[in-house]
Amino acid sequence: MTVAGRAPSRTHSKAEALLESASELVPFLRAKAPETEKARWIGPEISQRMIDGGFYALSAPGRYGGSELSIQDQVTILAKIGEGCVSTGWVAGVHNASGWLLGTGPKALQEEVFNSSERTTFSGIIAPSGTLKAVDGGYVLNGQWPFASGCLDATWALLTTMRVDESGVPRGRLAAIVPISELIVHSDWDTMALSGTGSNIVSAKDVFVPATRMLNAELAMMGIVTSEYAAQEVLYRSAPILALGVPLVAPVLGGARAMLEIFVTQAKKRSLPYTSLKTLGEWSHVQSQVGKAQCLIDDAEFNLMECSVEVDRWAEKGVVMDVPSRVRGKAQMGRCLDLCRDAANIIMGVAGGSGIANANPIQRLFRDIHGANGHALLNPAVQYEVLGEVLLGQPFLSFAI
Repeated sequence: MTVAGRAPSRTHSKAEALLESASELVPFLRAKAPETEKARWIGPEISQRMIDGGFYALSAPGRYGGSELSIQDQVTILAKIGEGCVSTGWVAGVHNASGWLLGTGPKALQEEVFNSSERTTFSGIIAPSGTLKAVDGGYVLNGQWPFASGCLDATWALLTTMRVDESGVPRGRLAAIVPISELIVHSDWDTMALSGTGSNIVSAKDVFVPATRMLNAELAMMGIVTSEYAAQEVLYRSAPILALGVPLVAPVLGGARAMLEIFVTQAKKRSLPYTSLKTLGEWSHVQSQVGKAQCLIDDAEFNLMECSVEVDRWAEKGVVMDVPSRVRGKAQMGRCLDLCRDAANIIMGVAGGSGIANANPIQRLFRDIHGANGHALLNPAVQYEVLGEVLLGQPFLSFAI
C-alpha cells in the first residue's frame, strides 16, 4: 500500500533486503506458530533466526552494527514478520523499541551496552515499577516488572522505575539498564493471546546499577535526547512514545493481513453445507464481508503508515514533535489496532465451525489481535479519549505522551 505524500526512506536499500528476508521467513514462522503458542515462547530456533537476520537490530545505531532504519521502514518489516507469527513480531518489536530508547542515551551508556562481543538484545518496560535508592557510584534496584516481553532471549533489560530519596519520597523516573543475568526471570506468562512472547515477570533484589547505566526516562519521553550523536542521527530524534509504540502495532497489522489471506484461501476450497453452493467463497455474504475486511485492513495500514511518516518527518526537521501531533499519532496507532480487530471479527464471523478449530491458524490470529488491543500503552479507547481532550481544549494527564 502506498501512502500519499510518504517521505523517501533514508535506509531504503537496507530495508528492502531485510524485508525480503522477512518474507522468506513467513512460511517457517507459520509452521512453528502452534509450537510457539504451546511453549509460551518463540523458542531458540526462531530467536536465533531473528538475531542472525538482524531483525532485533532494526533500530540499533549503525556505528554498532545496527540497521538504524527509519520508523516507516521498521513498520514494513515488522508487519511482514507479523504475517508469519504475531508473537514473534511482537518480541522483535519490543527489542527494537528498547534498542531505540538506548540509542537516545549518552555515549558512555551506549558504549557499554552496544559495543559488546556478543549480540546485544533488549527487553524493555517503560511502565514504572520498583524502586531505586542512591548509593555511592549508582543505585540499588529492587522490585518486579510484569510483561517483560522478550526477556527470554534478551541480554539486557531496560527497567523504568522510581528514584526515591532517603525518606522514601519519589523523585522522578529513571530507566535502569541491567544485564538480564542479574535479574530473576519468572515463568508466569500463560495467556490466551500473544502466548509466544514469553512476557514473564522479571524481578530485582538489591541489584547494584552503576550511575553510567541509568537513563533519564522523563527527559527521554519528552524527546530530550542526551546522546552526543543526536545531531547526526535522525532516528533518535523521533517522537519517543511513537517510536516505542509503532513497532508493537506493526506485527498486529501483519496478523490481520495473514488472517484474511488464510481465510480467503480456505473459502475457495471449503464446502458450504446445507446449500447448493460448492464453496464458501461462492456465498455473496462472504464475498461482501471479505471485501469489507480488506478495506478495514487497508485503512489500518494507512493510519499506521501515516503516523510513521509524520514521525520521520519531524525527526528529519530536528525538532521535538509537538503535543497535538504526538497525540494524533497515538490515536492513529490505536485506530490501526481497532480496525484490525474489526477486520478480525468479520473474518471470524464468516469462518464457521472450522474457524474455531485449534488446528486452524485464524483462531490464533483472532486472539492475538484482540490481545494486542488491550495493551495499556496502545489501547484504542484511551487514545481516542486523549485526542478528544486535546481537540476540545480539556486537561489531560498522561506520562505516555
